Amino acid sequence: MAAFFCSGPAGPAGAMVATLTVPSIRASAFATLSLANNLLGLALGPIVTGRIADSLGLAGALRIVPWVGVLAIPALLVGWRTHHSSLTRLGLAGPGVDTGDPDADAAATAAAPRVAP
Repeated sequence: MAAFFCSGPAGPAGAMVATLTVPSIRASAFATLSLANNLLGLALGPIVTGRIADSLGLAGALRIVPWVGVLAIPALLVGWRTHHSSLTRLGLAGPGVDTGDPDADAAATAAAPRVAP
């Protein structure tokens, strides 16, 4: 089950970078995200797994390592809870903008001025 959550942070992290960065620096933000993913995951992951395997055996390491993805869940929940306020601070929240928060989206749509067709 833990292996299911290993790649879980990849999609939300990319979506948050795309949504919360202005277009002029979006490419740099994605590059920073890719660098962090590669340095922390692809480079550091095999080293840490090897160290754990040296002390616990390969089977033990492969039982422990996938749980690192589960540790990302609290960080994703914090990001989910603060996503709307971040969009509002950047001026990206408003009518017609899907913020991921149904209550906030409904409130923004209700508060929007009505324009006659």
